[in-house]
Amino acid sequence: FVSVVMSSASVCVGPGVDATDFIVNLGSAPISFSPYITNKTTHYVTTQKEFDQQTTRVVNAQRKNIFIVVESFLRDCVASQSVVDAGPYLISPPTADTHVTADSFVSIKGWNPSALESKQTLNPNRKREIKIFISSTFRDMKDERSLLVSKIFPQLNAICQQRNVAFSFVDLRWGITESNAKDDKAILKCLEHVDECRPYFISFLGERYGWSQNDGFSYDEKLADSFKKAAQKFPWINKYKDRSVSELEIIYGALHPELSPLCKSPEANRSRSFFFFRDPLSITKRFELGDPERKNYEEDSSDAHRKLRELKETIRARDLPLVDGYSLENLHELLLNCLTSMIDLDFPADEAAAQCSSLVSRNEISAYYRNESVHKALQTFASSSTKQRKGLQPPILVIGGEGSGKTTTLLHWLQERLESAIQDERIVSNSITEDSLCPHSIANDLIEKLSENFNLSAFSLPYTQDNDEIRTCLFGVFEAIDFQLKKLNKRLIVALPGSHHLPSCSWLPEKFPDSIRVFLTCRDTGKNNSKKPNFVILPAWRASDKESFIK
Repeated sequence: FVSVVMSSASVCVGPGVDATDFIVNLGSAPISFSPYITNKTTHYVTTQKEFDQQTTRVVNAQRKNIFIVVESFLRDCVASQSVVDAGPYLISPPTADTHVTADSFVSIKGWNPSALESKQTLNPNRKREIKIFISSTFRDMKDERSLLVSKIFPQLNAICQQRNVAFSFVDLRWGITESNAKDDKAILKCLEHVDECRPYFISFLGERYGWSQNDGFSYDEKLADSFKKAAQKFPWINKYKDRSVSELEIIYGALHPELSPLCKSPEANRSRSFFFFRDPLSITKRFELGDPERKNYEEDSSDAHRKLRELKETIRARDLPLVDGYSLENLHELLLNCLTSMIDLDFPADEAAAQCSSLVSRNEISAYYRNESVHKALQTFASSSTKQRKGLQPPILVIGGEGSGKTTTLLHWLQERLESAIQDERIVSNSITEDSLCPHSIANDLIEKLSENFNLSAFSLPYTQDNDEIRTCLFGVFEAIDFQLKKLNKRLIVALPGSHHLPSCSWLPEKFPDSIRVFLTCRDTGKNNSKKPNFVILPAWRASDKESFIK
């Protein structure tokens, strides 16, 4: 058996490894397993092949100073009944003629993560935004692009929203026909969008090279026109007229980002460029010889085949995040792990700005008309002293009709409040959408965020649909926080933008301790709002407001 000697361990298990076979908890040290590398991961168990290839997971584990354990080493330890210490080691597999000794451990003192991070860290004053450029050939990558757009990106967007980060992507081959993609501005558009998304770049390569001038085939006038038009802005492409559009994207986006005047750190750019090479055998397994669909997945030109092979060899030789040999069956997990690790690197969950977990996107900010009287009223409620409030207080309601901007107003005000960095105040926000209306889930998320902010460990919410139980648990959390706040002479703002989507808020306490201000959005039902002691009504737009907004 092998025991990881730690107070606790969170083990990420690599593909093809069943760590539960040989990691045993021998005492009070709890061991948890996860398929993803997160900020809580302490150990990564991998295969010798994956370790030798320095896959994206291995590189991410090294960057995060996670202890890497090679599976064959652990199995040798099992055979000799040795114990693996959890010291600062990168554990290498012993050769067949060696025994498990202290010499089997390789110190990672030579690994200098701080130097690496200094090269790869982005400008701290950058916008909190991730925009990913997707590069792929056309006919053979429909399944991969569909997986990204329908499954992966919604999950990443949810993570980004929790961290106050705007998430979007550019896929110029999604939702259009191949003929429409081949116009005289195709190359120009591609390279411009690579710059727009920089430093984030994903490339899928299978057995097709892409749109190019191939030897032995007729000259492509449309492609030549596209090169000519793009060269006016990107003259460097004149050296690559025999290369495919996909290779141009890769050269500009990842191999030579220094070609762009917008690239401030080539090292940071390369570390955020992810490559996924499809396993060639997956095509053989999927299509029989002679299947007419197979030609969409393989090159029929020896010239294109040679260029593709050279391009893959170039990428393999560079220090770039690479998954070499994926299949559709394991792609979801690989993509999610790689891109989640990237988000963790650039926008850690514990950053101060992540206090406000809801996001005012750039479009919402630019299209937002600031009503001064509404903002002033919200400020008044938030800044009122605890002594003035005297006892339990109801939530503050932001009331407005359908489409009046209730959620955007509250989010925008929260953003301003957060950026003001008020010393005696903390902010916790949890957005509610029409897709997330379960009271237990919302309350559980809120309790987790509050517990993280105030180091609470005694509160947990067992699954229940009983609103009374949820309300009682929430009030206990707020009372515990109120005790801390009064000792520190601070206040807490809790916001639930989008709460007007809920059919009922009966799971929330009706009143809250006086050091806590809770803000909700609420539909205007046309009833007399004057009976509500704490409310802000969004007024209907006047003609002058509309004119100012349009200007």
